Amino acid sequence: PYLNSIAATLVATIDTRRIQLGILKKSFKSLSLVLLQLPSVATGYLLNYSFFKGSLLPFFALNLTIIFNYLALKYYVLRFEEMDEIIKFLLETLHRRDEVTYSHSLRVSKLAEAIARELNLSEEDIERIKRAALLHDIGKIDIPDSVLFKPGKLTNFEYNLITFHPLIAFGIVESLGISDYVGGDYILYHHEKYIGGGYPYNKSYDSIPLGARIISVADVFDALISKRPYKDPMSLEEVMKLITSFSGIHFDPIVVSALYKMYSRGDLNFYPEIPIRDSVGEKG
Repeated sequence: PYLNSIAATLVATIDTRRIQLGILKKSFKSLSLVLLQLPSVATGYLLNYSFFKGSLLPFFALNLTIIFNYLALKYYVLRFEEMDEIIKFLLETLHRRDEVTYSHSLRVSKLAEAIARELNLSEEDIERIKRAALLHDIGKIDIPDSVLFKPGKLTNFEYNLITFHPLIAFGIVESLGISDYVGGDYILYHHEKYIGGGYPYNKSYDSIPLGARIISVADVFDALISKRPYKDPMSLEEVMKLITSFSGIHFDPIVVSALYKMYSRGDLNFYPEIPIRDSVGEKG
């Protein structure tokens, strides 16, 4: 999966607007992220060139980029004493890259935690689900701006780029050595569908970890109830009706049942301090 995630990152970098030179004026952390991206950007140019010239050069550059990213990420991990510091660093990175997706991730984490508690999971499992939900969209930092913030419908190519973000995210947490701590498998599979047909691996039923099935429901709930450039926000009643209609198809019926119990008790207004209806960016 790590190799796949790096390859996905390289494809995503074909869009040159992905390089945000303005953040060079900010902290050293931001500078380090730019430096990490440069080899991928260069390879992205080569990939773009190869589409028209049939060149095999990008495949040699790909190997060099994998090595560079791996060594660089390991180097920056040495700056942190605790895994929670790495998580904070990644969230700060996401915040700078896309404040909307950052806020969305906070809300999804809160909802996923509440669902996990409704299912009476252990505290250890709940904590991993919370951490995974916080980072479930971290892979979007490598999705081009023109795709991530596009106000209209995505093309097939653009949609395919979006589907790489779980692989990219898993590659990030795996390379940083925090995959087990943050529930890397939950992050990797949070876009799988209960009966199959999701991405990235077309998993189904119990082959999808429970944590991923919980995050999937929380993710879609927040996406539906939030405003997007291409749609108005849905009411809570409309959201619950739609999610319930896909129980046993897109979503695990056990998870949907837990969410519905919370809804019936009026327990879904537990994160009002984080804006719900102002999400105007993220896709996927």
